[in-house]
Amino acid sequence: MAALLVVVVMMGRASGGGVSPITGGGGHVVTRQQLQDQYGIRLNLVGVTAAGGLVDLRFTITDVTKAKKLFTDPSVMPAVVSEKTGTLLQAPHGGHHGHITPVGGASYFVLIGNAGGVVQRGVPVSVLINDVRVEHITAET
Repeated sequence: MAALLVVVVMMGRASGGGVSPITGGGGHVVTRQQLQDQYGIRLNLVGVTAAGGLVDLRFTITDVTKAKKLFTDPSVMPAVVSEKTGTLLQAPHGGHHGHITPVGGASYFVLIGNAGGVVQRGVPVSVLINDVRVEHITAET
């Protein structure tokens, strides 16, 4: 069976236009394994690319019914938080870009602007999807 690949390119910014600490959101903390078991989303990579200018977030939908618990509407987009600085990096919402509709077996690539280079290789980050947070993911290259 052929795999479906979806690429979402978003030139995001740090929330508030600069370095800003995370305040709320992503309140329910789960592990990577719990994200897959409970929400049908396998987190494949949080990487730094484009000479440090982008964060590359990759995930696969392993169970579309479970994934729809988080992707409650197409405008829900994952975000990344640098655990070193507390900076929230998120993709802009709206327009014809930035819509994720879960498809079973689909792999998603979300490129988020790395404002100020706050996420670097080896820096621990959290991934936020709706009200769920996966903490202590080491950013790769």
